[in-house]
Amino acid sequence: MRKTIFQVTCVFALSLISSLLWGQASNTMLSGKILNPQGNPIPNATVTVINASTNTSQKVLSAPDGSFTLNNLAPGTYRLEIDAAGFKHTTEQDVSLTAGAPAPLNLTMQAGSGNDNVQVRGHAPAIQSEGGEVSTMITQKDVNELPVIDRSSEALVTLPGGTTPAVPALDIVRDPERNRYYSTNGQDPTINIWEADGLDNTEPFRNTAVQVVPETGIAQMYIATAGQTVEHGYNGGAWVNQQTRSGSNDIHGDLYEYWSGDMMRARNSFNNFSGSSNPQFVYNQFGGDVGAPIVKDRTFIFGLYQGTYQTGDLSQLSTVPVAGALTGNFTGIPGLTLYNPASGLSTGFGRTPYSSGIIPSSQINPASAAIAGFIPAPNLPGFYDNYVSAVPLQTISNKADGRIDQRFGDKMTGFLRYGYTNDWTQNGSPLGNVIGAAERSRLLGQNASLDFTNQISDRLISDFRFGYDRYDDRINSAANESALGSQLGLTNFNNNLIGINIPGLAPNGAAAYLPEHAVDNIFNWSWNWSLQTSHNELRWGTDIRRIRSDGFTDTMFGSLFGPNGTASFTPGATLLNSSNPAALTPYSEFYNSYAAFLLGAPTQFGISNYLATPTIRQTEYSAWVGDRIHPFSRLSLDFGVRYDVFSPLEPRQTGGADRKSVV
Repeated sequence: MRKTIFQVTCVFALSLISSLLWGQASNTMLSGKILNPQGNPIPNATVTVINASTNTSQKVLSAPDGSFTLNNLAPGTYRLEIDAAGFKHTTEQDVSLTAGAPAPLNLTMQAGSGNDNVQVRGHAPAIQSEGGEVSTMITQKDVNELPVIDRSSEALVTLPGGTTPAVPALDIVRDPERNRYYSTNGQDPTINIWEADGLDNTEPFRNTAVQVVPETGIAQMYIATAGQTVEHGYNGGAWVNQQTRSGSNDIHGDLYEYWSGDMMRARNSFNNFSGSSNPQFVYNQFGGDVGAPIVKDRTFIFGLYQGTYQTGDLSQLSTVPVAGALTGNFTGIPGLTLYNPASGLSTGFGRTPYSSGIIPSSQINPASAAIAGFIPAPNLPGFYDNYVSAVPLQTISNKADGRIDQRFGDKMTGFLRYGYTNDWTQNGSPLGNVIGAAERSRLLGQNASLDFTNQISDRLISDFRFGYDRYDDRINSAANESALGSQLGLTNFNNNLIGINIPGLAPNGAAAYLPEHAVDNIFNWSWNWSLQTSHNELRWGTDIRRIRSDGFTDTMFGSLFGPNGTASFTPGATLLNSSNPAALTPYSEFYNSYAAFLLGAPTQFGISNYLATPTIRQTEYSAWVGDRIHPFSRLSLDFGVRYDVFSPLEPRQTGGADRKSVV
């Protein structure tokens, strides 16, 4: 399917002044006016902006109307030096620039000799007075100081208004990074975009981040939720860009560790009965970072490491059949009536009930009886929520990030960054390691970015970026089914049990998406330009994304069948279908469904398998042009046109998307 998006943005803004602080991609633009005490413009003033951390600088001359613009500045703290004939040298200290946050900045010079110096060490906070983009900037201070249980910066996306709580939506085996899903302004959670340093960082199938950048590696997070400018028109939800940290002229670093062990954990309230043991579990997260100069004022390096180790058992409350029901005797379960699915009509009308709620042993499926033999006995009273188990969980996560920044000259800068994540996870099952749906996974997430910024002239800036993402996720069953194979008289039977779904009972067998080896290779090219004139702030650019995805056999909500097959058992198989059916009793859903399992009467069964590895190829092209015009001192007009073309989804091999067998 060919998808073409045409977006035209026209924002009319009335403000007190026409200057602004505006950001694009992961860098920012500083604009403003140089004025005399009477408020008149000062032309040809030399404006020098100096990064307080790296001592890098850019210069520009003010236009006849006093306006100036400096493009593609890295977010951070700056010092401004202004010189003009007939005026005192003026220094503006502690000017904080944040990526993508438009705000005005006017500078007033005092008449006098250039040998005199006027220093301004504080200024009123800039207020966004231009543009209609609804956005929030989260600074490095916010990231460091706001409490997040697993140090995931993604949890902070709920700080802007109009967003739902950001929570993990996938299980820990498929998503060991615990990516956050959230909705913005009522939109679907899967249309939000993650970027790092202005380049793609989104896994297209699950809409998670390819690599979740650790908190200590983030300088700023820019979140646009509505009214997005023409540069950010790629998506329909929120646009989140994480600007990574760089080194500076000073050596700086951090060390941290969070440890939570048995002595610091309270007993689970559901695991507090006579004879129960308190599961042992340890959570340990630790790491550090360091930034330093290689060549002062020219070359800088930054690196970090973070490890997260979880190991032990977690208490889990679930339901298992009571002793008699386990083997087919449902006598004594309140309000339960079982009907023989082999009696009456195939539609369920005219079925006869089992006498005393007992299924004859001759009708119990031998395979079901063998599987039932591995279901543990209840350890709590009652017919439901009667089993507390210690489910083993182990995760080992190692992350590393590195970035090198280079100043090639007064007008050219660049950086190279690489991020690596290695997650190993194994999660058990409350039903044990024979029939339970235990799983393990190995996730490798990598992304690299390269950036070159060239100040061609005082008013023309070019910024070229290239990014590469690789997402490699292997998921397999962690069960050992050889004991079940022995009971069934089968040799070499391991990890071949079909998926069994019974409402109320923990999953049996393999999930429908197992085994899975999902791989993404994503390439992103971005080339942006900006041109400043006395009345215009013109910017244009192009963005190309090439997606190569292989092996994804699941969606966010899971697949229906799998190569081992999946059987679903529901209450209908052992209920009476009549014109006036009795309402389900509190225990009917579980015990009628379990009775259907013993009888080997699934409501739904199927096997699906790909004859070839499923593959997807797509290229997404974007081009845009925008202009902010200042016809008068109190009036600005913001125009933008964007054109996106998505190529049709194609398999790597002709017909590959159709190579699927379903039974």
